[in-house]
Amino acid sequence: MIESVGARVEYLPVYSPEFNPIEMMWSQLKSLVCKFRTETMELLVRLVEVAVSLVNLQCLNNWFTKCCYCA
Repeated sequence: MIESVGARVEYLPVYSPEFNPIEMMWSQLKSLVCKFRTETMELLVRLVEVAVSLVNLQCLNNWFTKCCYCA
């Protein structure tokens, strides 16, 4: 039915968090956030903001390089 209208099926590659720099960043952020107990959503949002500000730019570069996004 798809091909009868001139379209084609394209299969997506298997998802792999090892090749996703965002997954690497969230893993680091989650480990930091889990160390602190927050009682309110406002505190959790603030904690995530602080955690994001602590992400090292060299780590970001390394994550993208490891995932083959940078030459």
